[in-house]
Amino acid sequence: MTAPDGELKIVEKLLALHELDSIGDVALLNLAHNTRIEKYPPATILRANEHRDRRLYLLEGSVDLVADNKIIQSLDVNSERAATPLFRIHTPGLTAVCHGAGEFLSIDDSVFEYYVGTAQPSSSGIIVAEYQQDSGEPEIITEARLDFTHSEVDLPSMPEFAHRIYDILRQEDVDIRQVAEVIKTDPIISVRIIQVANSALYRTNVATENIKDAIARIGLNSTRAIVMSVVLKNLFTAESPAIHRLFKNFYQHSIRVAAIAHTLAKQLKTFNPDEALLAGLIHDIGLVPILVEADHHKRFDEHETELENILHEHTAKIGAALLTQWDFEEVFICVARNAENWDRQIEQADYCDLIQVAQLHCMMLGGRKLEAPPISELPAVKRLGLASVDLESIIQEAKHDIHEMVNALSLS
Repeated sequence: MTAPDGELKIVEKLLALHELDSIGDVALLNLAHNTRIEKYPPATILRANEHRDRRLYLLEGSVDLVADNKIIQSLDVNSERAATPLFRIHTPGLTAVCHGAGEFLSIDDSVFEYYVGTAQPSSSGIIVAEYQQDSGEPEIITEARLDFTHSEVDLPSMPEFAHRIYDILRQEDVDIRQVAEVIKTDPIISVRIIQVANSALYRTNVATENIKDAIARIGLNSTRAIVMSVVLKNLFTAESPAIHRLFKNFYQHSIRVAAIAHTLAKQLKTFNPDEALLAGLIHDIGLVPILVEADHHKRFDEHETELENILHEHTAKIGAALLTQWDFEEVFICVARNAENWDRQIEQADYCDLIQVAQLHCMMLGGRKLEAPPISELPAVKRLGLASVDLESIIQEAKHDIHEMVNALSLS
C-alpha cells in the first residue's frame, strides 16, 4: 500500500530514472498514477518470472540477485544498478532476496512501455556465461563484467527502415523496382548505393544517378551488404574518445575482413562473394552492444586494455544473440558465434571458415592482432581445400580489388 507521502516519493524516484529522461511532465505524472510502492519483510524472495507485468526499482534496503543457487550480484539503494529495473529479464529461477526490509517502486510494464517505448530504442536482454571476479581489477571493470556476465546486455534494434530493406532483399523473387522504390525513401542509403555503383569497383563508362540502375549494377546481395555497412557505421555515436576509437577500429576491421572474404569467395567458386562480404561485415557485430554499454562508463578511457579483454570474452555470444534478434539467417549467426573459434570441428567448410581465413590475412596485412594459430595450422584452411594453395599470392594479386572494395564500403 502506498504511504501518505508515497506519491511525492514516487515522483522523486521517477525523476531520477534515466529511462524517463525523454518523456514530458504530463506523461511522468500519468506514469506516477500507475506506480505503487511495495514493501517486503526481511528474507523475502522475489521471483523474476512472477513479476513479468511490472518493473521493480529498489527504493530502500539491499538485495542479492540469485540464479542457480548462487549470488550473482548484490545491490543496495545507493548503487548505480538501483537506477535500473531489479529484473531486466524474467528467467525462471532468477530471484532477488531481501537482506532486511525491502521497499520497491513498482511500475505497470504496459503503462511504462506506452509512455517510454516509442521514445527509446527497443532492446532485449541476454544472460551470458558466469564470471569469477578478479579482486585485483579496478572497480569499474568489475561493474562492467557484471553487466556482461551475471546480468544482461541491452541489444540495440536494427533501425526499422533498414530492417524493412533487409527483409525485402533476402526474398527469393524480389523485384529490383520494388527494392528501388523502398530505398528511394531513405536519402542516405540511396546516396551511398549510387556512390558505390559509381566507385572504381563497379564503374562503367557511364555514371548512374538512378537508384534502380545502381542496384542493377552492383546486385541485390551487394546492396544488402551496403545497407548493413550503413547501419553498422551509424548504429551509435560514442561520447568517450576511447570508445569512439574502438568503434572506428571495429568498423575498419569489419570492412577489410569483408573485402578479403569477398575476394577469397570469388577464387573458391563454391561461395557467393556477396554473402561472404556480408558475413565479413557482421562477424564482429557483438562488439557494438558492449561498446554502447561501455560508453556509459566514462572511466574506460583509463582502462582501455581491460575493456578489450571484456570484448574478447563476450563478443561472440552477444553477437550471435544480436543477429538472432535481428532475424538474420543461421549462416550469419554461426559466423558471429564462431569467428574466432579457431579449433572448431565441423565436416563441411562454411562461411565462418572463410571469415577466419580472411581475418588472419587481414592481420598479416597490418590489421588487428588476434590470438590465433598460424594460418597453415588453421582447420578452416584444410576444410576450404586451401592447404596447398599459395594464399598470400592470391591476396597480393587481388590487393587492388580489395583496396577498391574497402574504399567502396568506406563511403558508407
